[in-house]
Amino acid sequence: MSRVEDVQLIEDRFDRPDGFDLAEHWERSTEAYERSVERFPITVRLAPERLDAFAGIAGSRIMAAATRTPDPDYPELVRLRVAFDWMDEAVGAVLRMGADAEVLEPEWLRQSILAAAQAIIARYSSDSVAALPG
Repeated sequence: MSRVEDVQLIEDRFDRPDGFDLAEHWERSTEAYERSVERFPITVRLAPERLDAFAGIAGSRIMAAATRTPDPDYPELVRLRVAFDWMDEAVGAVLRMGADAEVLEPEWLRQSILAAAQAIIARYSSDSVAALPG
C-alpha cells in the first residue's frame, strides 16, 4: 500500500464464482510462482558453530532447502548449499557473515564479494575523503 498514490471508487462490482476459495487460490498461485522463479544457488564454507548465524541471515525458508556436508578439504568446516531468490540477497547474506563464510561458488558471487571488500577498504583507507577528519 505504500506505493498507492491515488484511489477512486467505481461502481463496477465483482462477484466471486461459487465455490471460490481465496485462501486456497492464493496458496496454489504462490506455490506455482515459487516453483517457476529462477533461484541463485551458492555454496559457502563455514564453521559449524556459524550455521545459526547464517540461518538467521538467510531465513528459515531458504535454510529448509539447504544441504550441509562436511568440507572434504577442511573436515572441521561445513559446506552449505543454499538457493536465494535474488542475486543481491545472496551478496548481502555473505557480506553480513564477513570473514566467517567463504564463497566456493559461483564465481560471480566470489567476484562480487571481492569488489565489495575492495570498495570498503578504499572507503576506509587513510587517504579516503570519508576517512579524513572534519
